[in-house]
Amino acid sequence: MGGVLIRSRFTLRYLAPRLLASTALAGWPAGLLAQTPSPSPGPAPDPATGGLFVTERLEAPAPVATTADEGDRILFEAETVSRADETSPIIAEGNVRAYFGERYLRADRLSYDPAANIVIAEGNVSITDDSLETAFAGRVELTGDLRDGIAENFSALLADNARLASQSAVREQGARTRLKNAVYTSCNVCDDEGEGKTPTWRIKSLRVTRDEERKVVRFHHAFFEIKG
Repeated sequence: MGGVLIRSRFTLRYLAPRLLASTALAGWPAGLLAQTPSPSPGPAPDPATGGLFVTERLEAPAPVATTADEGDRILFEAETVSRADETSPIIAEGNVRAYFGERYLRADRLSYDPAANIVIAEGNVSITDDSLETAFAGRVELTGDLRDGIAENFSALLADNARLASQSAVREQGARTRLKNAVYTSCNVCDDEGEGKTPTWRIKSLRVTRDEERKVVRFHHAFFEIKG
């Protein structure tokens, strides 16, 4: 695999109609964003694909019935749910499923702080919405509506079956996503047997910025690699 430097920054328009990323909200407590969380399990990149994840699209479950009062609250279910006292976070463990409107999250463990309106999910995290694009991560810290936050070991399967993976992802104001050490391709990364394979081409970039409102994706310090 050879690398060809295209230029330090370039723009692709309408690369992906919508990317559901787990990302960070401006205005969150500085201490939260400064924390260094411990590693947690997430989808592992297949070496054969050059750092991209071999993942399957998740189908969102049937909408959860809610009352008018529940429409602006997060709902979740798990094998066990506990809370030390009324001032402590709610802890859900085992096959956790969380819902907020049309957003749907799955994880091994979830902590929700009602006072701060912050959700922390760990272990095999996946998030989808009505677009059916799916984001995966090892750990996420989200706002209570599951819209904005930060993610570690991030990957996404987009609506057009393109794949995007990065070391971390940050989403702000519900429309702007920043990725670090990212890889993107629209090529198939699976062979006929479902095993990972090197894509025909991919873009590797130190930083990626995606503006959903303007439908623009910018790659900073990027390499365009073609399978040789």
